Amino acid sequence: MARLISVFFLLVFYAQTACALEIKTVEVGIDGYYKNGFWTPVAVSWVGEHADQVARIELETVDSDGTPVRTESDVKASRSNETFRATAYVKLGRNTGAVTVRLCSADAVLTEKRILPALTEAAEIRGTSRKTTGPDSSGVLFLSPVPQERPILLVLAANDAGLQDAVGMLRLKETRRPILVMIDSLDKFPRNRRGLDAVELICLTNSVPGMWEGTTSKDARILAMVQWMKLGGHVLFAPGGKSESLLTGEDAPLKPFLPGRFERMATLRQGKPLELFTDSNRAIQMDGSEVAPFLEMPFLAEPQGTLVLAEADLPLIIRKPCGFGMLTYFGADLTAAPLSDWRQRGQFVSKLLDWGEAKSKGTTVSQALIHPGYRDLSGQIRSALDRFDGVTTIPFSLIMVLIAVYTLLIGPVDWFFVHRVLKKPRLTWITFPCWIVLFCWIATALGYGHRTQAITVNSVDLIDMVPSERLVRISTWGDVYSPKDGRYDLTLASGETSKKDHRELYWLGLSGRGLGGMEPQTVSLNLWDQPYEYRDAKPDALKGVPIRVRSTKSFFGQEIDGLDGDVSDDAKFGKSFQNVTFKQADGFPVGTLTNDLPVDLEYAVLVYKTWVFKLGRIESGKTITVGNDTIRRELRMLLNTSRAGFEDDLYAVPGRQKLTFDTQSQDVWPILRTMTFFKTFGGYDSIGLHNTLHPNLDWSELLAADRAIFVALVDSSDDEFADQLRVQPSETDQPIATQPGCHTTVVRIVFPVENR
Repeated sequence: MARLISVFFLLVFYAQTACALEIKTVEVGIDGYYKNGFWTPVAVSWVGEHADQVARIELETVDSDGTPVRTESDVKASRSNETFRATAYVKLGRNTGAVTVRLCSADAVLTEKRILPALTEAAEIRGTSRKTTGPDSSGVLFLSPVPQERPILLVLAANDAGLQDAVGMLRLKETRRPILVMIDSLDKFPRNRRGLDAVELICLTNSVPGMWEGTTSKDARILAMVQWMKLGGHVLFAPGGKSESLLTGEDAPLKPFLPGRFERMATLRQGKPLELFTDSNRAIQMDGSEVAPFLEMPFLAEPQGTLVLAEADLPLIIRKPCGFGMLTYFGADLTAAPLSDWRQRGQFVSKLLDWGEAKSKGTTVSQALIHPGYRDLSGQIRSALDRFDGVTTIPFSLIMVLIAVYTLLIGPVDWFFVHRVLKKPRLTWITFPCWIVLFCWIATALGYGHRTQAITVNSVDLIDMVPSERLVRISTWGDVYSPKDGRYDLTLASGETSKKDHRELYWLGLSGRGLGGMEPQTVSLNLWDQPYEYRDAKPDALKGVPIRVRSTKSFFGQEIDGLDGDVSDDAKFGKSFQNVTFKQADGFPVGTLTNDLPVDLEYAVLVYKTWVFKLGRIESGKTITVGNDTIRRELRMLLNTSRAGFEDDLYAVPGRQKLTFDTQSQDVWPILRTMTFFKTFGGYDSIGLHNTLHPNLDWSELLAADRAIFVALVDSSDDEFADQLRVQPSETDQPIATQPGCHTTVVRIVFPVENR
């Protein structure tokens, strides 16, 4: 009987185990590649009973400060036989940070799994590419993150398309060399633009058989790529000769990346134009045979953008700005013969992408004796915002004087007083505690006297516009100071768009190994048990963010309008600067510009190619003329950290002007100005800092496509203009006073320049 009972319970246990919901696989990143501080796709598959009831995925990890944060995503799973699969997105903050994956129904947690990154020798990234073998035996693909300074290049091709050789020609150190991620299936490609957050370049081809089969231009992956490009990404599109079906038709999948109207397929029978473009002395072998075929490519009528290279009326290379990003088009297939056999293919791709030609001459890295604690321009912005009115540091000299006085009082003075004056040594038991209480009171008074008792927010808003496409983006950096331990709810003010999925707010990481950095070398203790929340249903808010007493925390948010081609009716800036036109005359932009904003602009400049034109102060509603008589200098003059960028009294003697960037400057305006032309100024080699966390805010590539860039600072008297970040305590029963902090607003606008 006992055996029968045992067998019965064993069968019941087995049945329950077999039917229980089980997380089958977890894959972090794009084929295992991701970066800390960027949105990262996490693909989860599961099986078992109630598998169809999963409606939400929760991902709990830590931010760059080591504070736990939970990201909640509503998902609609796809099903293959008995396996369900969905993808959520999370920002990872630490190299060694664990991730807890929870599958939830509408009101309960069904199952969870905790995973750790595989920080082993096999997971380290070496060279320019890394191959993954998929999930390990436990069903987890969670490798070490890509270092912050190494760009990720996503290649949808049968081979590297010459990019690996082009990367090798950059002569960069291993720590800064781009990494190629090879994708041979769209199943690995994110369906949301967030998943491409860490990617800097996408190479798009038609060389993988069947990759685009069954897709249309409305596919979520195509839409994600288009949105990512418009927000500052760079797409290299090389369709090749077998792409006609992918380019024709209203819903053709690759049609959105075509810089012109497709007319027919064409044949290039000689490689001389490509050889001259590359400055190559090696010929491309083409004879029409199977081994050395001619180059087949689309023939585009009415090409859009800058026509870089053509053979007769056949466009070969086109650079087309798309929103804040760039599309580089080359009609032939880079992955197949004859180009795959051409020894100069890498050099051609490097020239095609305009790599290595943007560095300004005459600039040098400033040599600082004190390390600033950050290695990225974003960290410099954080440092500039981390200074609050009413919060000062107690002078070290005062502390030393107080220590000396305290030592004298509790030692010789107290002994002399109780032994020689009062002649009652036992009174030391009373005088000694009195001295301690006195100095504790002095320390408390000094502490309160050097800090504010109100929540304070220092913020910067960067307003970007492309009037010709009615595209507006507002980027917000914010530092929040807390006078006491507490939790806070943060939101982005709604003023530009009613589409919540185009308005996001999240924590801002610090690149590097310093205090609060995403690559810490020491173990940091977690002082908070409960995580704060980020929800996809309300991406413009963070709920319950903990901040320690007299501490600060950094955040970053963006609001976008016009990304899908439509502008909301309540957009303040979507209709601004629509009537501004520039035409090229003698190599310079000529036209009029009217300040349509309700605020005055200061230190305004217009940058075109290698020139910067000084416009100065432009009052609201005022119209100015830009022409050959406008004061202009070489663009490199903007690298210095003076507020004007270049000084009038130094025009005659440019050599006297400071041409180094101050990596410890606390003025946000020159920092953002430098970020705008980061690659043009020479990047890290000239500036001394990286731009790894916000590469899509660098507009250097737009200068090579006949675009003029207007940059100006909003008058400081209009502090509340476009002020986005809002903070309030989470515990309503513990009210804390709030006060406005320092706020800066910078405006950047992209204008096309027409050729006369």
